[in-house]
Formats: sequence, C-alpha cells, structure tokens
Amino acid sequence: MDVFKYALQDLKRQKVKTIFGISGIAISILLLTIVGCLADSLSYSYLDQATNESGSSDIVFQKLSAQDFNFDPYFDQNIVEDRLRGKIEGIETYYPRLNTFISISHFDNEINKTIKKQIIGYGINSTLEQDSGAMGNLWLCDDNAEYDRIDELFKGPIKDGSCILTRGAARLFNLKVGDVIDIKYASYEASLSIQAIVDQDLRFSRIESTLIIFELPWLQQFMNQIGKVNSIHTTLANPELIYDTRDVQGTTREMRLIAEQIQIEVGFEFSVTLPKLQELQNSEQQTMTLTMTFSFISFFSMLITGILINSILTTSVEERVREFGVLRVLGGKRKFTFKMVLISGIIMSILGTFIGTLVGALAAPPLLTWTFTYFQLWRISLDFIILPITILRSILIGVGVTSIVSIIPAMKAGKVVISDAIDPSRNSTKDEYKITKEGTINGKLMGIGLGIAAVGIFLFLILPRLLTGSGGPNVTNYVLIGLLLAVLIGLVFATIGFVPVLEGLIANIFKPFMRKYYPVYRINLYRYRRRNLSTIVMFSLTFSFIFFISSQLEMQSANSAMNLQFQYGADLVMSNSGNPDQNDAVNMKLYEELQELPGIKNTAIINHNSLDMTRLTSMIFSMSEDGFDGDMGDFFGNLFGDIPKYEAYIGDIGGYNSFYSSLIGIDENYYETVDQSLLMWDRDTGSSAEAINQVMQNSNHCIIAKILADHLGITELPADIRITMSDPDNGGYKNISVFTVVGVSRGMPGVWNFRSSELSLNTGAGILVNLEDYSRLMNWGEPTDPEMVIDKILINLANNDYENIQDVQTYIENYFGDDYDFLLEESVTLINMMEENNNTSNLIMQAILFFSILVSLFGLIASMYSTLMERMYEIGIMRAMGLKPHEMRSMLMFEAVTVMLSSGSLGAVVGWLIAYLMQTNVAIISEMPVVTAVNIGTLLSTFLVSITISIVGMFFITRKVEKWSIIEVLRSTF
Repeated sequence: MDVFKYALQDLKRQKVKTIFGISGIAISILLLTIVGCLADSLSYSYLDQATNESGSSDIVFQKLSAQDFNFDPYFDQNIVEDRLRGKIEGIETYYPRLNTFISISHFDNEINKTIKKQIIGYGINSTLEQDSGAMGNLWLCDDNAEYDRIDELFKGPIKDGSCILTRGAARLFNLKVGDVIDIKYASYEASLSIQAIVDQDLRFSRIESTLIIFELPWLQQFMNQIGKVNSIHTTLANPELIYDTRDVQGTTREMRLIAEQIQIEVGFEFSVTLPKLQELQNSEQQTMTLTMTFSFISFFSMLITGILINSILTTSVEERVREFGVLRVLGGKRKFTFKMVLISGIIMSILGTFIGTLVGALAAPPLLTWTFTYFQLWRISLDFIILPITILRSILIGVGVTSIVSIIPAMKAGKVVISDAIDPSRNSTKDEYKITKEGTINGKLMGIGLGIAAVGIFLFLILPRLLTGSGGPNVTNYVLIGLLLAVLIGLVFATIGFVPVLEGLIANIFKPFMRKYYPVYRINLYRYRRRNLSTIVMFSLTFSFIFFISSQLEMQSANSAMNLQFQYGADLVMSNSGNPDQNDAVNMKLYEELQELPGIKNTAIINHNSLDMTRLTSMIFSMSEDGFDGDMGDFFGNLFGDIPKYEAYIGDIGGYNSFYSSLIGIDENYYETVDQSLLMWDRDTGSSAEAINQVMQNSNHCIIAKILADHLGITELPADIRITMSDPDNGGYKNISVFTVVGVSRGMPGVWNFRSSELSLNTGAGILVNLEDYSRLMNWGEPTDPEMVIDKILINLANNDYENIQDVQTYIENYFGDDYDFLLEESVTLINMMEENNNTSNLIMQAILFFSILVSLFGLIASMYSTLMERMYEIGIMRAMGLKPHEMRSMLMFEAVTVMLSSGSLGAVVGWLIAYLMQTNVAIISEMPVVTAVNIGTLLSTFLVSITISIVGMFFITRKVEKWSIIEVLRSTF
C-alpha cells in the first residue's frame, strides 16, 4: 500500500510528464481502437461487396458445357418442380432464367446513324424476383440524358412486345422510354417498345450493367425455346446463419452441403456454382491483407508508445537517483523502488488505455462514417461497427505493453547503488578501477553465434517451408511482413548514427537566426544527445513507416501508369477487328485518312502474327462497359484474329536451335510515335535506338528479344539468323530467309513480346522487322496498297489531356465506325482508376499514421521538458550573462525542431529507400524500369505538422521560464 501511495504522489509531483505519458498512451490506444473498428467494418462489408460483385443469387446451376457443336444448353424449367421442390433444406426460392446475346439496332437521330450492338439479354420472371425481396431491385430511372435513378421500383410484369433496358444499355443506344428498337437472335427478329429504363441493384452481377430484359415466357417464345431455360438461380432461406466472413472455410462447408444435395438431385450433367461464395473466397485474400496491414500498424503504434513510456520513466528515474538513494539509506529495499516505478507505469497505462478506448469506441464509428462519406473512399456504403473483442483487445494491448515496457526503467531504479546515488556529483567512481568477477560465459560471443544461427535456421529450415506453402498463406504473409518490419527497424537503428551529421547541417541552416547563442545551441545538442535518443528513435521509426507507405503507393501508382503507357504505346490504340472478306478491316486507306484528321500529331503501324495483350485488355474492358459488337461466336476470332497468318520460327543458320516466335512489322513512324525513353536495349550486345534506323533502311535486318539472343548465343552484333515461315493450314514450310540481327531489346512500347524471361520463349518472343519485310514474309501484300490490312495503329495527339483524348476517340469511332470494324482504346481511364485506388489507400494510411506522429511529438516535448527542468541553473546563468527571455525560448525551440527534423529526415530517407528497393524487385519480375517518386504532399504535410506542433508545444512549456525573473529561475534550482 505504501508503494502505491508513493507512486501516486510521484505522479502528482511530476504532473507535466504524467500528462504527456497518459496522453501518448491514450492517442495510441485511440489509434488502435479506430483501426480495429475499421477492420471490423471492412470485414463485415465483404459479404455486401461479394453480393455487389456477383448479384443476389446464392446458388446457380446450369447444363455442364461440352466441346460439342451440337451442345444444347437449354433444359426444361419444370426440373424445379420435378426434382427439387421441397427436397433441399435451406433453399428459399428458385428463379428460372434464360439469357443469351441479343443483337440490337436503333437509328439515332442525333448522330444520324444506325447503332448496332450485341449485348446480354435476360428473360426473367420479373414479378417473382421483385416480390421475393431477396433478388435485389430494379429502380426506375428518369427519362433524361443522365438517366438519374428515382425512388420507385419496377415491380413488373414486362408487357408483351416490350422490354426494359438498364442505364448502360440506354446510354449505349441513346434511348428513351417509348422508343422502338429492332432485336435479332439467330434468324428471329422483332421490334419492341422500351417500357422502362432501370438501374439494376444486386439483381445481376456488377459487370452486367448493359442489359436488355424481357419477361421469361416472351423470350422463350421468341427464341423458340418454349418452357426451357439455361440457368436456375436460388437464394437461401437463412443466409445470415450460413455466411461468415471471418470463417470462410466454415461457410464453404455449409454451402457445399447444400450444393451437393442439388447436384445429386439434378444429376451430373449439370454444373452447380456458388457465385457469392466465390467472391467471398476471393475477398479472403483481401481480408488477410487488411488484417496483416492493420496488425502491422498496431504493432508499430504500440512500439512508438512503448518507446515513449520508457523514455519518460527512464528520464524520471535518472532525475530521482538521489531520492532513491535516500530511500535506500532510510531502509527501503531494491524491491521498493522497483515496485514504485513499475506501479507508476501501470497507473499511467490504465488511465491512458481507459481514455483512449472510451474515446475510440464512441468516436470511431461516426468519425469513420463521415470520413468515408466525405472523401468517397469506398465503392459501397459501409456500416461502421466495433466488436466487443476489439475493445477488449485494445485494453489488453494498452495495459499489457506499457506495463511490460515499464519493467525496464523499474529495473534501473532497483539497481541504483546507494554510494553513487548520494554522491553529489555522481561521477566519483567513473574513472576508478573496479574489481569484477571474471565471467565464465562470453555473452557477446554467444549473442553473435545465436544471431548467425538464427539466420541460418531461417534460410535453410523456415524459408523452404514458406516457399512450398506448407505453413499456409497466412503464415507466409505474416513472416514476410515481419521480415519487412525487421528490415525497417533494423535499418533505422543501423543509420541512427547519421543523426549528428544531419543535426550539423540543420544547425548551419539555422545559424543566421541565432548567431548570439549559436555555440551554446550546438553544445546543448551534443550534451543532451543521449537524453534525446528515445525521441530520435521514435521520430525515425514513425517517419520511416509513413514515407515507406506513401512512397510505396506513389511509386506503385507511377510504375503502373508507366506499364500501361508501355503496353499501349500511344495516346490511342486502334486494333483491327474486321476481315478483308467483309470489307471492314482496318487498312492503309484508313491509316492515311487518320493522318489528315485535325489534332493527330503522329501515327504508326504495327502488324503482328501473335496475340496482342493491349487488344485483350481493351476487349475485356469494353465488354464489361459497353457490351460486345458482333456475334459472340466471333469473340475469340476477334481476340486472336480471323485473318490466317503464317507462323514464324527463328533459329541459328545451321538449324540446330529453333524457337517459335512472333513476327512484328513496323513502319518508319514507330520511333517518333512511341515514348523513346521506354525503349529498353540490351547493354551486353551494345544495342541502341540506332538499330531501329538500320531495320528501317535495310532489308532483311531485324531486332530480336533478349531471351532469343540468349538462347541463340548472340553476344556480338551484327549476327546472322534464319527465319522460317510456316503455313499452319497446309503444314508445309513457306520459306526460309536469312536475317541480320542489328539489335537486342528488352522491351518495345506497344509490343509485349520483347522480354528476357523464359516464359516469353514459350509464348512467342518477338522479332521486329520493317513493314516491307513483314509483308513479304507473311505474303501480306504491298505496304503501298490501300487495301493492305493493318493489325494496330498507334495514335498520338497534339493535345493529350483526358478530355481531348475522349473527344478524339468519340470522333474517330463515329467517323469511321460505319465502314471499319475496330477497337479504339486509351490507357488514361485505367491509369486514373489505379491512381484513384492508390490515393484512397494513401489517404487512409496517412490519416491513421498521423496519430503516430502525435505520439512521437509528445515524446519530444516530454523529453525537452525534462531537459528544461534539469537546465534551470544553466538557464539562470545564461540569463544573468545577458541572454534575453525570448532568446532563451527561441534557442530551446530551435533545439526541439533540430532534433525533430534530423531524426525525421533520416526516417524519411530510410522509408523511401526500402520502398524503392521493393519496387526494384517488382521491376525484375515485370521487366520494366523503376520509376522513382516522392509523395510531395505527404512530405510537406508531415514535416509542417511536426514543426508546428513542436514549436507550439515548446512555446507552452517555456512560458514559465520566460516570465520568471533571473532570481526566480536560480531559486528553483535549490
């Protein structure tokens, strides 16, 4: 009881330090509680997110597809009544559906042309699905240009001779309610009136935003599939008892039992899928990543708090060494001082934890709701909650961590030697010889040995298991996160010795503002360096983590943008989807007309005989947004190309080695059209951009991919190879030509085939030739022929801002769309989407980590306050020697800002360096150059906030010193 009483008296006597300690703990626990609330809410939102992605259907079954031209995907809808009704426990309702691709044509009076598109059509029982209340909603939209949703539901039914459209389909065809459209399926045609335009909300999957919807019986009759459907959708009776985002494996077991019952009843000619569960399983990785990220942040914030508490208590112990000595002389034992310091730490931890948890539990949900709503940080609305286990975890961590940390200064207090404690100068024995017992164990050597052994154990025992995944993805990811944290902390500790150098540089910057007391300022930085060590570590760790996160996201965004620019190669990319037999293929005539359009800066031709990754990306993105123009059976033909082409094989002259390759032909404008800084050349062979000029000016010259050069043993240029062209239709070789390799490339913008990885060797590594050689090898016709087909055209604009690119894209599609079949895509939309996602993540992380900065600033101010109390005698002497009160305050402020700037700058450099090293690893895999970037906004905001709080804090704690007279200052030291 006496110990507890002394601890309380000690805390009352040192009110400022106690307030700093409790406030630091409270802020850390507040951060921990907010992070826990965010994690709980996002975890629960993943079920809503899964429903948003897949629609409301829990189970879907349809005929198992077969690679048979006579395959019939339709089946009798009475299968529900005959085999399922009343037999499957847990199923609420069955919803028969019929879906297929429907061709739609409509004459648009505004642009004076007929729009023809093929989009997904659904036949549904609209009344059944709406009345069930479990299959989402169809919200009616205003009949205006924006098709704004109104607060009214479409309840059905859909009238015969009518249909309803989603907003995406209405925008695509520029339709209004009452307009008439022509639809076609196979040989069946009809004209329908638009009954309503709706916004589908969870009725279908998210990507199904461009739909035409019919009443099921009408579509069955139209398609001549009376009484038949091609899918049955079901919903669960009690989904809240089945789905658990925190236990995806348990949810999978429950859903599998129901799905297996359906599978047994309908037979194995049907496939049973669980769309919502599949999305939930996909989100499991997100949940795991989210949990690890928040665990990382929580550990880091508690580490900073632990350092703060240790610093405050250690400083208190050092200041009270004489007091502890007197207590020991008066009969107090070591345990007494140990318990007194420990109980002081526990009291602060309990008070700080209680305040932080209470404020966090009450403020986190409304604060996060406002933040996510105001900044639009999430695609779907979130209901922010905080679980009791989260509150309990915050309390246990807050009290447990700070109490454990308090043991370290408590042990120091318990080890105080009486003779040293009561020695007025406390340094009389420092230089004397001491008789010590010779150690029987070399502790340092053992520590080094254990460290080396730990590294070996990790490399040879743990790492192989992680690579094989035997510990599961969670264990692997946690180990990797732990290693990253170890690297971050270790590098900070390893570079902490550079802080004095940075202090010297900053001191020279401040020198003109304090010439009068500059020498004293420099001496103080040196004298109190050990006292400020904890503060320096806190700031270095905090800033390193903040700038690691912000730099990582900034570089990731910049590198992703560069990858897309590299993949597309230009502002706009036109990919041919037509066929010369149908007279709608992109050709030289179109190319020449493009060059004459206003606003076009330059264009370039790329012909190839391989899959185009840019085209694949464009088609997938176009399908999800605007539907697909053409017959669905032609999808893969448009993807890989309908036009028959020869295959290319590259080998050495003797034919000992031969590899399947992709032949790419370019025209003379390619070099001026692409971003020349993205051309990547092989240094070992001395390749450079001059190789492109040689290819364009000389026949039978080429540039090959790095992987081909490695396998063909080409180390010096020029080198001769042979190219063998094979006709896949008749299996015979077309011709063999000898080419001279004048360049080796690691990457060419607009072409994905130039790589150095082994994977590209099996997918067709690139051979770049001029357009004339390509046409001759492929028997493609003369490049001067206006009808010569072009696979891809790169288009650069004079003004490449986002709005102008969109305008030019729309103009080209409208101007040439009737005569040519092509895809015209730009990368700006995808780049903006990725940047928006990265900005959201960056904003959330910065807001969370801002609390860590506050904790570090509390540590700085607490340390400076302790130093101030110790330096009262020194301050009185300097005041007596002529230093004015405001100059004294300015010197102390400069000292605090110098410590903050030097340690913060070190942490910022370390964080940026680790982020850069991580990006270099990604660049090795992606085979792309690394774009270095610094988040200037984070840099300025972090340092400005830190400087401001440092100055304001020092202003308040030095008020008393400025007001006191010289006599009062000196009297306080006795």
